[in-house]
Amino acid sequence: MLYFLGFGGDETPEYPSFTSGSCNERSGLTGVGFRLIQQAMEMGLIIDVDHMSIHAFNDTIALANDRSPAYAGIAATHVQFFDLYQQNYTGRFGRHERMRTYEQLQRIKDAGGMIAAMLKDDTQDTGIGWCLPQGSPIGTGNCPFGASSSPSTAYTFNYNGDHHPPNNDGHLQQNCSYSTTEWAQAYLYGVQAMGGAPVAMGSDFNGIAGHVGPRFGNGACAGNPLQRVIQERAHNRLAYPFTIPGFGTFDRQVSGQKTYDFNVDGLAHIGLFPDMVADLKNIGVTDDQLKPLFGSAQAYINMWKAVYNAPEPEVSLSGVPATAAYKSSFAVTTDNHGTTTSVPTITVDPSDVCSINGSVVTMTSGTGTCTVTAAWAADGNYKAASRSAKADATKISPKVTFTGAPATADYGSHFTVSATSDASTTAALTATSIPAPPVGVIVCSITDKTVAMTSGKGTCLLKASWAADRNYDSAERSQTTKANRFTPKVDLTVNGGSSSTVSAGETVTFIARIHGVGEHWPGGSISISEVNTGIICCQGTLSQVGHSNDSLATITHVFEAPDNKEHSYLLVAVYGGDDRQTYYYGAQSNHVSLTVKPKSGGPPPESSLAISARTGARNGAMLPVSITVSNSGTVLASGITLNRIGVTTLAGAGQAGLLAPALPVIIGNLRPAASTVVNVELEVPITVEKLSLTENGTFEDQGGKVHQFSSGQVLVLDTGTE
Repeated sequence: MLYFLGFGGDETPEYPSFTSGSCNERSGLTGVGFRLIQQAMEMGLIIDVDHMSIHAFNDTIALANDRSPAYAGIAATHVQFFDLYQQNYTGRFGRHERMRTYEQLQRIKDAGGMIAAMLKDDTQDTGIGWCLPQGSPIGTGNCPFGASSSPSTAYTFNYNGDHHPPNNDGHLQQNCSYSTTEWAQAYLYGVQAMGGAPVAMGSDFNGIAGHVGPRFGNGACAGNPLQRVIQERAHNRLAYPFTIPGFGTFDRQVSGQKTYDFNVDGLAHIGLFPDMVADLKNIGVTDDQLKPLFGSAQAYINMWKAVYNAPEPEVSLSGVPATAAYKSSFAVTTDNHGTTTSVPTITVDPSDVCSINGSVVTMTSGTGTCTVTAAWAADGNYKAASRSAKADATKISPKVTFTGAPATADYGSHFTVSATSDASTTAALTATSIPAPPVGVIVCSITDKTVAMTSGKGTCLLKASWAADRNYDSAERSQTTKANRFTPKVDLTVNGGSSSTVSAGETVTFIARIHGVGEHWPGGSISISEVNTGIICCQGTLSQVGHSNDSLATITHVFEAPDNKEHSYLLVAVYGGDDRQTYYYGAQSNHVSLTVKPKSGGPPPESSLAISARTGARNGAMLPVSITVSNSGTVLASGITLNRIGVTTLAGAGQAGLLAPALPVIIGNLRPAASTVVNVELEVPITVEKLSLTENGTFEDQGGKVHQFSSGQVLVLDTGTE
């Protein structure tokens, strides 16, 4: 054939001589043949194996089944079957190469290929075939391929050997050569060999081959008179018109001036296929047995589709960033650019890095790489395709809180801090002193979440540090607390109690106890002073009480009775703070009273005044002070006048002064033991911590003698800043 198409060279190739029409002793595919078949498979071509030698077929079907998946594009388009023929002739008229064994058919099935049973007997177009005489005087002149018009011996019989097809309980017989009875047997054999898969009609119309003949008339049953009689007795001619469900109703076909009747004309042309199908049912083929035939066209398309080497579609995936933060989302888009009609499926991987809902990808981790893949399935014109893009996950800053530290805290106090985060890590808490030792002292320490203030001076810097985890970056937060000195409680006794009366010259014992906190006891000194005048009578040094936080000072003092008069004292212990000014503020004790009586035989008492002062509540820089003036003598004091009120800052910053009243202040007369109050207003800056108040004036006794008096007090103020 290649020679006649111009590919054969200058000489007609020699036709090989062999004794068997089925087996060429030469090897199968040549090296070029192997490459040709492989290339055909790569291109998705349908390979028709019907005219291959047995060896070439075996090589080809092996190539098909060795591929993964197996190559389905193998077709035997007009196959005949080895089992259904007897070899009782030789030479070139032996078995045709398109005859396939049952095993060969199953190898086609295994590859996913298909077959079409040929619509003629293998001997029709040979020298021992039969044809209807066509006008020649001796009946042989116009038969093709050397066939004879004399009745011949049939070579296809009712087959009952291995893998024989069903005969429907004897209702289906091969009893008319060249007719639908012969083709029905071949068709059902092929269906069985293909495991029930569709089997088509292999007409070979383009090869001008013989076709299924009639069962009636002078051309019936390959001229066999006995077989013609059997058909007439069966009374199963095809009745016109006939109906094939799903396809319609058919009558005799008319072409030109001839009206065709399948009963006497057989498959004379392609338009009589419906008639042949209807006649198959007449001879006993069931509707179920015809299903593989009706499914053969779709099966061929499916086979072709399986190997069709469709082009790659032009598709794209966009919207995937190079990096994406944990918990962020991004929308991806796809475009088929007018090629494939397939709707892509979008997936993400791995699932512990990202997830997808529709076209929106959400990062579920801050570590790893999210691969987004859009996959387009194959459609009728384009092969399957996929596109992928990757986004590297990045961590985000966690939401953290660090709370609980007050702005200020006293030495010895404790407080609890709280550190929270939406990350998986737990905060590491640290405490640092500002300034740090050795310049400063250790201001604070932390155990778990409890902070202990270990100094009253400096700043406590607290830090919470979170390490990075899979999704979050590391983080740090800090708080500061300014350390304040602690104001201790001071207890004072005089001679073991809160009051005492002694005679002038007796020893008085004061015991002052200061209650401390923390690991440092309140050291330093303490003084005993008169509340009203601020005059210090005596001082002592504090020492630790055992292993406690308290300190104690025992102070003794001998009081006299000036002018041989009885004197009463309201006394207080004043603590000035620890020596390092680091842990404790100064503090005052409770008041104790002491009465000192003169010794017997002293002079008579004289007129005298006692003055004390107490502070009220501040109003900004204005400090109200109540000055109490008492007649501590035994005679009337008259014309009492305050000529001067002096104010002096003792501790803190700023200068205090008198706002009101205007001086002098006329108090008037006071009987013995009587008293009066003079309310004054002082201007005292908020930064003043301690001040002294002095009063000077005059009064007259009952004899008219003018006396001058002078008094002073020390006022410790609450600045409101600690």
